[in-house]
Amino acid sequence: MSERENLHAGHRKRMVDRLMQSPEMLSEHEYLEVLLYAVLPRINTNEVAHRLLQTFGSLNAIFNAKPKELCAVKGVGEKVSAHISVVGQIFNIVSKQEKKSTYAHSYDEIKNHLSNKFKKLKEEKLLLLLLAKNYKIITEIEYCDENASSVSADMPEMAKAFAIHKPTYVIIAHNHPSGIAQPSGVDDLTTMRINALCSIHGVNLIDHVIVAGDEFYGYHAHRRMDVIKEKSNIDKIFNPL
Repeated sequence: MSERENLHAGHRKRMVDRLMQSPEMLSEHEYLEVLLYAVLPRINTNEVAHRLLQTFGSLNAIFNAKPKELCAVKGVGEKVSAHISVVGQIFNIVSKQEKKSTYAHSYDEIKNHLSNKFKKLKEEKLLLLLLAKNYKIITEIEYCDENASSVSADMPEMAKAFAIHKPTYVIIAHNHPSGIAQPSGVDDLTTMRINALCSIHGVNLIDHVIVAGDEFYGYHAHRRMDVIKEKSNIDKIFNPL
């Protein structure tokens, strides 16, 4: 590797390190510069980033520009244009999702939300709803039926989700496609395991809802959650006396 290539690689590493350590400290053209590393491995993306901003005036205009308009900028070919366009479309999708934020303030709101989620499903799924302090649904994570039957296998993934999203509350839900909305022994065991995991991470499991067609069963509404929490109390497990 030549001295110039070494300097080039060193600069990119420093930029990535800055992004990882203090992303808020980067300027607009530096965000673009790093974004373009993936599609321009051997070209000075700093120059391309400056040209894009000079042409369109803002990040918003760049990510909403048409592919042909992007290609008119020197250094931007079809590959770079496609890369920028797909990121722009992702931004638009995320923005729309933010405007349609869902909350779980009441049992009725939860039922309506879960009804839309499960009504067309023919297979069993386990759904994890992660909620913020104001009961806004931060994200939803689905587990297929093969995982739901051995939920312990998914505990590491759930733990990662808690670490990433830092929820205050959690609601779990699953469907009984060909049954009735009544909990089984396996459902209780699943709830206890997830409650124990929530306790370890300082998260409050507030309900487990079972959906079967138009029928719903809520552990909280039937006071079953209190029993589950008592049986899976981490403090008692580690401090039995």
